[in-house]
This record gives sequence, C-alpha cells and structure tokens, in this order.
Amino acid sequence: MLATLFLRGTLRDVFLSMGEACMGLGAARLRAGTVRHVRTTCPTSSTRSNPALFSPALAEKSSIMNGSKNLRAPTPEELADVEYLTDFSQLGTISLPKDDMVLLPNFVSAEEAQKLFEEVNPVILRSRYDEHHWDNAITHYREIHRSKWSAQNAYLRERVQELPVLQANKITLSTAVHVLDLAENKGAVLPHVDSVDYVGQVVCGLSLLTPSIMQFKHVKTGAYFRVLLPERSLYIMRGSARFDFTHEVFGGPDLEWKGARMPRTRRLVVLFRDDPPSRSARSVEHRGRVQL
Repeated sequence: MLATLFLRGTLRDVFLSMGEACMGLGAARLRAGTVRHVRTTCPTSSTRSNPALFSPALAEKSSIMNGSKNLRAPTPEELADVEYLTDFSQLGTISLPKDDMVLLPNFVSAEEAQKLFEEVNPVILRSRYDEHHWDNAITHYREIHRSKWSAQNAYLRERVQELPVLQANKITLSTAVHVLDLAENKGAVLPHVDSVDYVGQVVCGLSLLTPSIMQFKHVKTGAYFRVLLPERSLYIMRGSARFDFTHEVFGGPDLEWKGARMPRTRRLVVLFRDDPPSRSARSVEHRGRVQL
C-alpha cells in the first residue's frame, strides 16, 4: 500500500491511499525557497544505490564521514521511511491538498538505476556545465532531452504513467523526457514558482547518483517544509506544491538531515511531465494563481 502524508501542520496526519497499484512503495509530501517566477518549458526530468554509480572519491568521503564523531549515515530503513524523509516542523497550520506532493522511495532497483545511468551518462557528458539557466532557476547544470530509450529502459515512462495519482487525475505524460545534471557542490535548483503558461499539471522526478534536499516555501506566509530525496526515489509534484509554494533543490558538498550527514555529489534527475494545456484552458484553470 502507499502511505500518503497529508500536510496539515503535523506528521501524524497519515492515511493509506492510492491502493495496491504502486507495488508496495511508500508515498509522501514535500519542500522550497524565496519567490522567483519562472517559465518552465521542457519536461524536467533511491536506500543507497549500486556502488558502481559512485566515484572512489565519494566512497572515501562517505567512509570518513561515517567514522566522524557525532556523525552517522542514514540507515537503509530510514531512507525507505517516508516519515523520516519529510520535515514539516516549520509548516505550521498551512495545508497541502492530497496528492499535490508525493514521494516514492525505491521506485527503481539499484540494477535499473545503473542501466539508466549507463544510457544517459555518455550522452550528457558531451556537454559542459552551464553556470546559469535562461530562466534563472538552475545553476551549474547541463541537460539533455530524450524521446526514445533502449529496450531495457523503455519501461520507465509506463511505470510512472500507471501511478494512481496520474490515473486518478487523467494525466498523460509526454513522450519527451528531460534529464537534468547538477554539478557537484555548485549545482542547484533555485527557489521559484512554476509559470502556468509553460507547464502541464505534473512533474515527476527520479533521483539518481546522490541524495538531495528539496524545500517548499509558502509564497504568502513563508512557512516551509523539506523533503529528503534519496537515490532511486521518485517525487510527484502538482497543484499547490508548484504554484502556492516556491520549490528548490539545495547545492553544497554535504547534506545534514535529522542528525545524519550524507555526501552530496553530482545529481542526475530524470523528469517526466505532461504537455501544457491550451492557453484558453490555462487562463480559466489557473485564474488567480501566480503569474509571470
């Protein structure tokens, strides 16, 4: 069953939802930053992953950190526990509608993650990191877009498409997939609110290579919540999480989370989106929401 956390100012409002269709994965809700309105055009496209995904430097750094005084690494059980992966302590009484932010730990296996990495990495390495994105929402990044996948990775879009939250809302994912690469230390997604003129209903992001922290900050009140995105986890973001909260992904060399510290290295995220509706439909559907 999928355990879905409803954001109503407490971690204890936990309900079982979305049925058995999601392969027994855990589900949750998530975090962001300061207000920056951004046009988003392309479909932006995790326990510890296969060691082959890690560099020797990362392995050495992780070993040093695990041996440091008062520091520890999260356990595999914690990294699969949605309650551990979310922090709503600064959210107050602000609520988030059901299914507007969902987290699925271990959405792909370590072997599946490795195969995805082997397909996209040689292609994305052909590009150099750019310091600034055209919409000022990303820094120290590179990206590719793919519509065709090898036979061993073609399953992924359909696995995401079959999730109950997409089926219940009649969302059809685009065949175009965005792979975003954030550089070690400096790569980050800056706080922003998605523009309704350039996005569809949903963003689904599969995290590879390193854990990351995502923050959501309420535009009107400044209340915020955070989510730890482990390797191989999938987040699903829609509705209020995209338009009433800013969202961001932190950069920096290390992550500190609930008494644990993890090395943060290069981040790959495979992002799925649906196509934006027609302009006339958007103007009605999102009337009153944040606009550019």
